[in-house]
Amino acid sequence: MKLPEIPADDAERLKQLHSLQLLDTEPEERFDRLTRMGCRLFNVKTCVISLVDEHRQWFKSRQGIDASETDRCVSFCGHAILTGGIFEVQDTLKDSRFFDNPLVIGEPFIRFYAGCSIRSGGYTMGTICILDSQPRKLSDEDKLLLSDLAASVESEMEAHQIAHTDELTGLINRRGFYMVAGQVVKLVRREKHSLGISLLDLNDFKQINDKFGHIVGDRALQAFASLIAKVFRESDVVARIGGDEFVCLHSDIDEAGLEVAKKRLADEVNAFNQRTHEPFRLSYAHGTALFSKEQITDSLDALLHAADSSMYTIKSQQRRQRQFSTGSE
Repeated sequence: MKLPEIPADDAERLKQLHSLQLLDTEPEERFDRLTRMGCRLFNVKTCVISLVDEHRQWFKSRQGIDASETDRCVSFCGHAILTGGIFEVQDTLKDSRFFDNPLVIGEPFIRFYAGCSIRSGGYTMGTICILDSQPRKLSDEDKLLLSDLAASVESEMEAHQIAHTDELTGLINRRGFYMVAGQVVKLVRREKHSLGISLLDLNDFKQINDKFGHIVGDRALQAFASLIAKVFRESDVVARIGGDEFVCLHSDIDEAGLEVAKKRLADEVNAFNQRTHEPFRLSYAHGTALFSKEQITDSLDALLHAADSSMYTIKSQQRRQRQFSTGSE
């Protein structure tokens, strides 16, 4: 069996893939409709939309196959993303790259494979592919149909990203956060890890808007969002969930890790305030909550409420400090 090579730009490709916030999400009709169409058009039982992650291929939509993912090293799609366009294996048993592949000699006993690459941000994310238990060959018309299906997948991926992304900051929005965070909570519970939540509220945002205008206010939000994204881990789920409200879901973290993240953000904000030529200075409240594996529930709202209570306490303390400072002057 020939292992798929790793593209030279795989790190950048994976960054784009993860930014789509599609991995490990629930099935969606917009994608399932396309794999059902693939089965009908090509008269096959199996059609899959496969996203090639670092060590696995994960199926955003699948028809005729039970597995939700396989190792990248045995995947046909791992080879397909190297070629671009259509990748076809007419008879796996006669192909030196695949004749002894576990997916050929075992379930689902792939004898024919054809996949068309799906792209986002200039990188190949994976494929929409069809599988058969008998050898076959795509006609020119078949290839056009498969290419059209791939273009439809790309359009749906773009629509998904737009619907779940905050246009101003580039972070995921409230809708996207609930979708992605819900899956993370389920994963953390299954793996018996701890979970942390940070709620961040930009102070004096209304005053910045009133004093300097909304364009400057937008720049304050963008600057703060950029610092948050820089400080927190790539595995953390960071979102803008309101006008000046941000949230971060930290999986597999402890109290010390939360404190390190809080300090790093405070240092980055202080450094920004010292070097910036903007007319505003960033100030924020940062509430956190940590949940042990026994405390985690499926209710994301309940988890957020605990962090919100911490946020309220911190903002009350900040108000009292300001009143004290004003009264002592």
